[in-house]
Amino acid sequence: MKPILYSLLTFAILSSCIANTYPLENTKWRVVWFKRNGVKTELPNTMTVQFAEGNFSASLDANTCSGTYLLKDRHGMAIENIGCTKICCDDEKSVMALQALGEANNYRIVGSTLRIENEGLKVVLRADE
Repeated sequence: MKPILYSLLTFAILSSCIANTYPLENTKWRVVWFKRNGVKTELPNTMTVQFAEGNFSASLDANTCSGTYLLKDRHGMAIENIGCTKICCDDEKSVMALQALGEANNYRIVGSTLRIENEGLKVVLRADE
């Protein structure tokens, strides 16, 4: 009887974790790292992005950026027309991550992790709670 109870309890806990997926829109996403051609680059916790009603926004170290995005078929995405303020200089890694976001063509959300990808390119973001 105990093994069945433990199995049911484990299933309930894992199901609740999987069900807690954040929506793409109206969630503040923090960029954790990106990988281009097999080279992984970790970012400081300063860059965030948001998606809302076809509009894309990003906060880098000093500057803010905006653009548009379009969702295509099931997991397709295009981030376009990105422009940024020029208040000061941003960390080179943040600028590279922003460029990578503009090149991506698909996305997937699993739990609190958003992956935005293209062939040879991956940007990983986490919901900023």
